[in-house]
Amino acid sequence: MPDPVLSFVLAAHAAAVLLGMLAARQKGRRLSVSYACFMLALPVFGAAVCWVFALASPPRDGIRDPMMRNTQRHEAWVGIRHEADRLVPLEEAFLINEPKKRRELMMDLLRSEPRKHLDLLLLARFNEDPETAHYATATLTEVQRQMQLELQQMQTALLKNPQDAKTRLAYIELLNGYVDSGLLEGQLLERQRRMLGKALDELPEDWLSVPLCSIQVRNDLALGRAQEARLQALDMITRWPEDERAYLEMLEVCVQTRDRYALQKLKERLKHAPVEWTRAGLERIHYFCGKGGEGNP
Repeated sequence: MPDPVLSFVLAAHAAAVLLGMLAARQKGRRLSVSYACFMLALPVFGAAVCWVFALASPPRDGIRDPMMRNTQRHEAWVGIRHEADRLVPLEEAFLINEPKKRRELMMDLLRSEPRKHLDLLLLARFNEDPETAHYATATLTEVQRQMQLELQQMQTALLKNPQDAKTRLAYIELLNGYVDSGLLEGQLLERQRRMLGKALDELPEDWLSVPLCSIQVRNDLALGRAQEARLQALDMITRWPEDERAYLEMLEVCVQTRDRYALQKLKERLKHAPVEWTRAGLERIHYFCGKGGEGNP
């Protein structure tokens, strides 16, 4: 005859384990058969472990990578709907293993302002999830259509009022963003770059600024107009000798054209340049010219 006390303890233990498993399942957590057998085989202790498991906080749904679970701790700043300043980063959305959740997060983000995420959209075109890739491609097509429409509207406005400085500068800024967006290739890209060069050439002298001249230097280099880019960079140094951007554009010309002689001349000029260098500017100068290449370390 089995001991009635022992039988009661074992029955209570089994009941406690079963109740713990039911409580865990209600919270979305399931025990494998091997774990259940292990807990049943350990009277009292097994039931305690089962209830600890049942009462513990469940992992975040849809995120299987333990590293991604850390985003749960930042819930205060991570929002996924209708708040542009509290959106989950698209880079993190790509890391989520659940295709449906990844797609949902990505779409919520990109509906806000897709132009800010063109580089990631270009990457998403080749995502392993077909729907994610399709949505990225469709979004890029729509962004390109909108940019083309805005450019056409600005061109029409400039035909009516060529002296409208605000519209002309906005047109140059948008066109520069368009050619640098990665949306264009081949002849279409070259055509838009030539349009940008023409728009810059038509600007009155008193409208020129460091940012506009920088755009012109980069655009000339992209079109293979090295001599024009060099002259423009030298003109920038003459106009704005205290602005580091003028020297950095000249450095860009020297590097892209692989002109060692011009780089050496620039290095000598930098020793006496009256420039208040930023950290980023100094790092670039040091990289290409060495630490003796500027006058204000």
